[in-house]
Amino acid sequence: MATTIRKVTSVDSYIRALPPEKAALLVAARELILGLQPEMTITLKWQIPYFSCKGPLCLLYYDRRRDRLLLGFAKGHLLSNSYGLLSDQGSSPTGETMNTMRVIEITSESQLESEAVLATLDEAIRLNEEAHAARSAKRKSRLR
Repeated sequence: MATTIRKVTSVDSYIRALPPEKAALLVAARELILGLQPEMTITLKWQIPYFSCKGPLCLLYYDRRRDRLLLGFAKGHLLSNSYGLLSDQGSSPTGETMNTMRVIEITSESQLESEAVLATLDEAIRLNEEAHAARSAKRKSRLR
């Protein structure tokens, strides 16, 4: 039996294609993450919702094989993982090994809003802000 693969054209179409309980969880995650910083944006990258804030930040990915929602951090290898939530197991949605990506499996809205997940998101944003400031300073010094 052949499997039909539909091309996702928007974040909303990605969400509509999910099972209802996972779609509701992804909507809650989207609203939470977008509300963290005024500069936060969301786009489709590699056919999945991808957030940026002064650089690549994180993605939300529904793993159909294991029926789970993953919050993946683009520069996860640089995060402290002080709460022990981040995992480097698995592969990306494209099947490649995740060398820098670290993920948290999101199982509920209460977990999403937990101190541990929010602190990890804040740390990822802070790392991006620091890297952005360093790049800006480097550019300014070259212009002198």
